[in-house]
Amino acid sequence: MSINGKHKGITKHDLLILANENSVKKGALIIDEIQQIVCNWKSYAKDAKASKQLLESIDATLVGYSIL
Repeated sequence: MSINGKHKGITKHDLLILANENSVKKGALIIDEIQQIVCNWKSYAKDAKASKQLLESIDATLVGYSIL
């Protein structure tokens, strides 16, 4: 999947353009909420009693994840 023709280096601005093109209301708010949830994934995984192997897999997948 690409966003604005990008597979890497996707920015918040790119997501906002996509939201606007698809008439998503409150796109910035939605992006901020999702970013907050993803940043706190470890607490959700702990609450769900996820296995160590799953935690390591998720952590490896989210390396460098951020929306600027």
